[in-house]
Amino acid sequence: MEQETKAPVIDWKANYDVVVLGFGGAGATAARFAADNGAKVLIVDVAPYGHEGGNTRYSAQLLGTGTDYDKLKEYYLGLTRPMDLPEDMVETYVRGMCNMREYVKKYLGVEPVSFINDFSKIPKEYRVGVTQEYPELKGHETYDYTLVHNGWFDAALWKLLRQKVLDRKDKIDVWYEARARHLIQDPISKVIKGVQIEKLGQKINVLARRGVILTTGGFENNKEMIQNYLAAPKLAPLGTIYNKGEGISMAQEVGAKMWHMYNYESLGLLHGLSFDTPEGKRSKLVLSWPELNHGSVFMVADDGKRYFNETGPNRHGHIFDHGIWRVPRSHEKPYIIFDQKQYETIETGQIPYDKFNEKLIKADTLEELAEKTGVDANGLKEQVKMFNRFVENGHDDQFGRDIKSMVKFSNEGPFYAIKMAYNVLNTQGGPERNTKAEILDVNDKPIPHLYGAGELGGINANQYQGGGNLAECLIFGKIAG
Repeated sequence: MEQETKAPVIDWKANYDVVVLGFGGAGATAARFAADNGAKVLIVDVAPYGHEGGNTRYSAQLLGTGTDYDKLKEYYLGLTRPMDLPEDMVETYVRGMCNMREYVKKYLGVEPVSFINDFSKIPKEYRVGVTQEYPELKGHETYDYTLVHNGWFDAALWKLLRQKVLDRKDKIDVWYEARARHLIQDPISKVIKGVQIEKLGQKINVLARRGVILTTGGFENNKEMIQNYLAAPKLAPLGTIYNKGEGISMAQEVGAKMWHMYNYESLGLLHGLSFDTPEGKRSKLVLSWPELNHGSVFMVADDGKRYFNETGPNRHGHIFDHGIWRVPRSHEKPYIIFDQKQYETIETGQIPYDKFNEKLIKADTLEELAEKTGVDANGLKEQVKMFNRFVENGHDDQFGRDIKSMVKFSNEGPFYAIKMAYNVLNTQGGPERNTKAEILDVNDKPIPHLYGAGELGGINANQYQGGGNLAECLIFGKIAG
């Protein structure tokens, strides 16, 4: 005779209407709107006070915005090609971006700033290029960024979102240095009843009468997940150091369907590369340093050879690959290589990295430089010969780098190298959600009382356009809340 399954008796130590896991842009938005709809809300974040905010805190504060729905939809479908995404999800997301300025004015209480038309920090001739990352795609001309004031990389958007939570302190509690460990699911109905939180060494079962919202961000600080999903040995985070993939683990435990697990974004000098960074530390973002890609200088991988155009457009780390822009495969030994005259040029200019000379590797010959770096000596010597031949012939036959940016390497040493690191802004993968921000199970059915917003299981896939993630935090955070 089949034994009847009984739901275990849970010792609830706290109870709320809604529990939001993660206090970043999506979590703050979800909590605020849940509270405005009459819910008593708890926000839980693993970061200590003053370090909450997830990647929203460290981002450029740019919100993806469209001025024409049909054109923006065409642009977005071009960005995600050849991926198939649910039509209603695309429509919800695109419509949200077209309403972004009204959203900012109505819900954040500030006058929105157009990046292309109003942003005074960058010369006007550069603004369109910075904004519309894929000008070869149809519909790109409708895309713009919205800012909450005339500034960027200053946490201004995050401060506004956080203040909206603090303004509702009678309805929203916040627990810092608290790690969500497990969702508590009814074994029969599959309804998510609450969540187990670890705080001050104690495991606390928290009841969530109306739902749990997962906004824990990605797994950019989880080395095992990076290796399993992204095929990279390690990545250096540019944002928060607290995103470790707990939302993915919790969602998997309750049968959620995953999507976009392979997708991540990077930024900075030389297609998503920054300087080698110790594990557990944030990487320094350097957006421009002309002396490292103009002159007798190039980038190599383990075999001593170049693998991209060092002066090409930096599309969030993507490299052109036979008709599509992809995040490149990472290598163990990425190095910038240059000669003595280039070193002297670097030294006479501005050096935006204070450990540059400390980390510099110097050698009298290319063979010695290869030995010190671990790259292939024959490959490196061959690459220098090819590079010099390209300069002589007036064309980079490898990757089409602008010949005006190339200067022949000296035949005599010394030569220099500096180790680089593949960085990561954020990962996009996680539990798939629908237009109601409900998280789906493996049969495409909503898991009762479980919602998601933000970068955890985000809609963005393939060729990422800046501003898309923050827009998603606000659009689906509001829906979830």
